[in-house]
Amino acid sequence: MSTASTEPLHKIVSQEEWLAARKHLLADEKQYTRDGDALAAKRRALPWVKVEKNYAFDTPSGKKTLAELFAGRSQLLVYHLMFAPDWEAACLGCSFVSDHFDGALQHLANRDVTLVAVSRAPLAKFTPFKQRMGWRFKWYSSFGTDFNRDFHVTFTQDEMAAGKMLYNYKVQSYPMEEGHGLSAFCKDAADNIFHTYSTYGRGVEPFINAYNLLDLAPKGRDEQDQKPMPMAGSATTINTTATTSPACRPTLPLLQRKHLAAQPTIAAPQNTNVFVSARSTATPNRRRTRLLVFACSVVCKTSARKLGASSPTTLIRRLQRISS
Repeated sequence: MSTASTEPLHKIVSQEEWLAARKHLLADEKQYTRDGDALAAKRRALPWVKVEKNYAFDTPSGKKTLAELFAGRSQLLVYHLMFAPDWEAACLGCSFVSDHFDGALQHLANRDVTLVAVSRAPLAKFTPFKQRMGWRFKWYSSFGTDFNRDFHVTFTQDEMAAGKMLYNYKVQSYPMEEGHGLSAFCKDAADNIFHTYSTYGRGVEPFINAYNLLDLAPKGRDEQDQKPMPMAGSATTINTTATTSPACRPTLPLLQRKHLAAQPTIAAPQNTNVFVSARSTATPNRRRTRLLVFACSVVCKTSARKLGASSPTTLIRRLQRISS
């Protein structure tokens, strides 16, 4: 006789009871939407600050000013993508966010908005990583400029030692020298540039449409043992020995945190959004490959098929067998 529990995983009701509960939730959802509209209006009503400093960015076509990053449009969104000069790969959480950019580029452009990413690492440092990830959005370097410091996404060693970094509008301890966020700018007909808005921490979460879809799924984000974004939790539990930012890492439980210690990287299959790391033992014949499937594979079956798996779940199980 089976001893498995026959209790349902969730409360089960009649169709009539479900419909009543759904209508009650619908009222809350509509209020949430209206509250979001009101908040967006307040965001747009914020006063602006004129940008007086002349920033120069390294791009594949040479130096460009902040004004040139607008690409002929009047609005600019800059994602502060965490990639320090001595890192070998971008922050995994930032990569998860960035995986959602390309599909929006044309739609933003049609609304007079240019979206770019900016990192402090030199251009030559992150260009191979961009190619490996298959990203098309523009990604520029602020190396040697004050841009990251001025927008509070880079911290000094002294600030880190003292645990006093200005991030997300307050002085706090932060586990890395780089932080993530987004800054918005507007340019008038006279080419005057204004800083209109910046957001950090979970403020970038609206970019992650995978989260929006998971919020509709029965199990949601399935992150019971994690915060929705690590910035919402304590930095004291974060492993700070890794080469990529640990602050943005644990976005989904399928991201195996125990495998995130500093490791050399190997090239992933071209045009697949899969972060691949490897660690070799002293014996080449007993080399054990540890693969980290990037978070988008959870919701993107295409990435799984490119690696020969019928579904993300199949891919995860296959990789777990390899790494065991």
